Amino acid sequence: MKRLSLFLSAALLACGPRGAGTFQVTVSGGERAERGFAPSLLRDRWGLTFTRYLVSVGDLEASRDGARLERPGVHVVDVQKGTRDLFPWSDVPAGRWDIAFSLRPPPPEATSHGVADEDVREMRANGWAYLVEGVATRTGVGTTRFRVGLPLNHRYTRCTNGLDGTLGLVVGDGATETLELTMHVDHMLYDRLGTHRGVNLRFDAWTSRATPEGLVTLAALERQDLLDLRATDGGPLLDIDGARVVYDPGSFDVRTLDRFVAQSLKDQAHLNGGGLCTVSPLGEGS
Repeated sequence: MKRLSLFLSAALLACGPRGAGTFQVTVSGGERAERGFAPSLLRDRWGLTFTRYLVSVGDLEASRDGARLERPGVHVVDVQKGTRDLFPWSDVPAGRWDIAFSLRPPPPEATSHGVADEDVREMRANGWAYLVEGVATRTGVGTTRFRVGLPLNHRYTRCTNGLDGTLGLVVGDGATETLELTMHVDHMLYDRLGTHRGVNLRFDAWTSRATPEGLVTLAALERQDLLDLRATDGGPLLDIDGARVVYDPGSFDVRTLDRFVAQSLKDQAHLNGGGLCTVSPLGEGS
């Protein structure tokens, strides 16, 4: 177990003993990562099942009143297999703590939790924080496989607790509190950026650039121009009502589908379910 670095301000120490508790640190992709998406959930009626959903996450930090607790280390987890316990973060002084963490490519010293070494090496070599693999099926169209690695190198700070909406987490003396890093996997299917309202989940734009063998890769998303989305036959990409499919980038300067999906994934990570965090590139706001 990596050594816990503990920095306490003189002011905090002067308050005298307040007891200590434990944060049980876990990572989860929820039901969608484990069971996938039924066709009824997607605008274009594709159904998705994940075989792997690898996430590289870590660099935990808790802070308050000039005090900082650090738990270094990056962990590679397959959230398709369910919620994963990373470690108990014990001896945390009782009270409320701001929580921060990172999503970034796994460094050589990263801890793997049941993930194949070759997958971790591939993520590191390509600068991926995610590696997503599975099968998509649409009635009347067929089956397509997908294996897409996606880059992310960001810091998450000032997180709210998805369980009660308050800032950070409170641990009591002798208590164990859940600190879950929750991945909302539906973000990878969004067709709008910068909002959760009016969003459709789509996959047609992915599959229409699959290889002749029926595999969607990152290169397939790179070939999909957001201003000129194309179907498998080379014609305009149309939705089930016959209208042209539109991906709305909002205020973000993204021109291709791979950049769009990577931008959407920046908002995928939450604290304890739906708790929102401030997101910034690593090196900024950390």
